[in-house]
Amino acid sequence: MPRLTNNDFLMRHRFLKRLWEDESLQSLYGMLLPQEQWGVHQYYQMINTGGDADIIETRTTVNLGDESLPQCAGRAYAKLFSAFQQIAATAGRYVTDLEDALPLINEMGVEYRKQMISRS
Repeated sequence: MPRLTNNDFLMRHRFLKRLWEDESLQSLYGMLLPQEQWGVHQYYQMINTGGDADIIETRTTVNLGDESLPQCAGRAYAKLFSAFQQIAATAGRYVTDLEDALPLINEMGVEYRKQMISRS
């Protein structure tokens, strides 16, 4: 499996951070086991407010001592991205990659909120 490039890592960081910051979409993290949530937060650094260079620098040291962290966090990311794709599909929007997803986060947060209200 190809190694995650710094650019791809930063895109995932931005996507996961924006999911976490969205009032409705944040609930998607509840589909992950607690250790998966912890791994995503630790590896992708959603609370890191530094610039790209700082985030990349931290990436190189964050998993020292836990060689499986990148793989576990990557699997958890895949679950969250898949859930986001499903929400987008119900709104008639088809998301294939992060470049498609990032501009839609606010819109899909509203859509997801509507879905949750209609189910109640």
